Amino acid sequence: MNKLTLSGSLGFLSDETIYEADEKRARERSGRRIKYIAAAACLCIILAGGMILKKSEEKIISVGNIREISDNFGGRLLAQNLDLSEDDSPTILLNCTGGLGDPSGWETLSVSADYPDCAVVLNCSFDKKSSGDISEAIDFLEYGDVLVKIFSEEPTPEYKYVSRAVFECDGVYYELNAKSDSAERIYGLLDMLMGKDIGDLGAFSEVLGFSGCKVRVSETAPHFFTWHFYTETDGVKRCLAEMIGRFDSKLPEAYSADLDGDGTDELICNCVSGDGSQTVTVYRNNGGKTEAGYVKEAFYDGLGAVNFGPGSFTERYDPEQGFVITYYTETADGSERKTAAFKSGLDNFDFYLFEPSD
Repeated sequence: MNKLTLSGSLGFLSDETIYEADEKRARERSGRRIKYIAAAACLCIILAGGMILKKSEEKIISVGNIREISDNFGGRLLAQNLDLSEDDSPTILLNCTGGLGDPSGWETLSVSADYPDCAVVLNCSFDKKSSGDISEAIDFLEYGDVLVKIFSEEPTPEYKYVSRAVFECDGVYYELNAKSDSAERIYGLLDMLMGKDIGDLGAFSEVLGFSGCKVRVSETAPHFFTWHFYTETDGVKRCLAEMIGRFDSKLPEAYSADLDGDGTDELICNCVSGDGSQTVTVYRNNGGKTEAGYVKEAFYDGLGAVNFGPGSFTERYDPEQGFVITYYTETADGSERKTAAFKSGLDNFDFYLFEPSD
């Protein structure tokens, strides 16, 4: 039957018959819609119930020490590398469905701190990937097999630079947010977070008679690095020496030399502390144990040196000149700056058993 035949045939039906047919179809469609809506409503209730149940199980725990979290995660959580003190007023929040001792129930961890020169927030996600369109990244860094993407965000009235770094490490997705007045600050924070290992450094491949040594650098204070000289045997690391230097020092200002003529080089480190003081630390191998040496107070007393506070003394080692020390003495007119030097030998140092900071 074509369209014309069907249209013609409909003309033989009464208006009452057509109306009754329309009513029947409407009732059938309405019944099906009610069934579908009821089924959909039940499904929504089930899904919502599951979400509400999960949300009710989740809880936010305020953690006092990041080590509590890292220890329960097998020491593999990079957040432990953030140097947090009470002065930084850190806030550490763990969102979980269990507790501190159940990593399988951890959802997210947020660590925020205000350093003197920047504000930092580190977000750790244990069940989802980090965000960030790779095409919008302004830089890429590699720490071993970990790829870090860095993004630039809109500045704030308080800070000129707002940066974000995202990466995955050991199954945890990290997002590091930093607000600072320096565009380079995010890189120092990443070095601190990743515990950057700068590998073999020529003269430092052998330290204190130990071969295969490496140098690990971490930022222990804003714009200051601590270099850790270590050796590794059967997967066990041993720190042999440490020194502090400025942020702009790309390599540690340290030298190897046999100062006492025993056939084993000492490690001489020119250190710069946060108050600007410049000091020398000499490390030696004494029967397999590392000892750290500092210029004796008696040496300064013999010079008639006066301690006016930070900056009163300056200690530096130079391979050509040896140890060069500047100091002040009292005179009738006030004070006078003088210089003393000695080439080698360890008689002017007091030595103590070295204990690594971490």
